[in-house]
Amino acid sequence: MENFDPKSFALPSTRTQPAKVLTTLPTFRKGEHFLKGPIPLNWLTTAFRLPGKSPHVGIVIWYRAGLEKSGTIRLGNGVLEQFGIKPDAKRRALLHLEKAGLIRVQREPNKNPLVTLLSVGVDHG
Repeated sequence: MENFDPKSFALPSTRTQPAKVLTTLPTFRKGEHFLKGPIPLNWLTTAFRLPGKSPHVGIVIWYRAGLEKSGTIRLGNGVLEQFGIKPDAKRRALLHLEKAGLIRVQREPNKNPLVTLLSVGVDHG
């Protein structure tokens, strides 16, 4: 019987360098994309309680709103594909976010939905 080595079943490491411990907030290089805030914590906590990809789509909406410097954006499938979100998941997430009162969605035939961010009540908990 051959020698059994459990390490032979380990997945290869995807990390090329050891993780760096941050003692301050990270800085960004010129041209690097980032999530613009502030994003109200109550908006986030509401979104993260929703099912499926709802919080993911919510973060992408905030990302696009920051890039476009507008609270209303057209949300295409292409930008969501960059984040691994499929069109069916987008449709369901928009419905959940809308029902929760986090966004307003205007749907038009053959156009990407027009999404407007909404403010939610302040949670002092």
